[in-house]
Amino acid sequence: IRIPSACCGVFGLKTTFGRIPLEGVWPLAPSLDSVGPLAANVQMLEAAMQLLEPGFAKVPISKPKVAVLDNSGSPEVLAGIEAILGLVTTSVTRIDDPGLDSAREAGLCLMLGEALKSNRGLLDESHRLDPAVVGRLLKAASFLESDFKHAAEIKEIFTARINDRLGVHDFLALPTLRIPVPSLYNAGGAPLNANTMPFNLAGLPAISIPVSVTRSLINTLNLDLSQLKLGFRADGAESMPISLQIVGPMGSEEELIGFAQIIESVLGDI
Repeated sequence: IRIPSACCGVFGLKTTFGRIPLEGVWPLAPSLDSVGPLAANVQMLEAAMQLLEPGFAKVPISKPKVAVLDNSGSPEVLAGIEAILGLVTTSVTRIDDPGLDSAREAGLCLMLGEALKSNRGLLDESHRLDPAVVGRLLKAASFLESDFKHAAEIKEIFTARINDRLGVHDFLALPTLRIPVPSLYNAGGAPLNANTMPFNLAGLPAISIPVSVTRSLINTLNLDLSQLKLGFRADGAESMPISLQIVGPMGSEEELIGFAQIIESVLGDI
């Protein structure tokens, strides 16, 4: 949900694990799979959630305490995220990396192992599959039981760390992608899920918010994005969007959408 949202410059809401029923959804990894909407703006995102969960309504949250996760992106991008968040709240702090890389590896191990169990029959028609998908399923077959046990231990440790931090801060913030959006040619080997898989592992809700890095925004916030290859549009007027990810506690989708709407409104005025 968040990765295609980030690549396409739209909003995406990954819901709390188990909040939206998975009946009728083709299984990938049943202990991680989540349903959620993608939309062009926050109003449409809320409307989509109302279709998934009748009665859903956003909850505006004023000046929340937000922690930016260190090592989740380049220094320039993290400084830019802090500047953007500073437009909507007075409480923005930088906190230590809770173990994103180890959580990603654990999540991949569990996801691929479950994907193989759920989709083993597809290997009988591997000639009809994307070679990258076949490679992932075959990689899963090489994992040992000890690998899955270690991944489960990492899941427990990481989830506890994140919940501890969310006991102090209302939200956590980091880039949705650690890298600029790749071309289709380069997408297969890109680490697109480095900042998203950890929160699948923890089962937490997270929203991806597009940020159009216009010259006006760069000048207003005095941003230094010299190290980020943004890639300008054909007319050269503005760069491609980057994506801000906000993570909340279990069941905080209403507050996440409420906060995202405030960010959307403020950015729209610049």
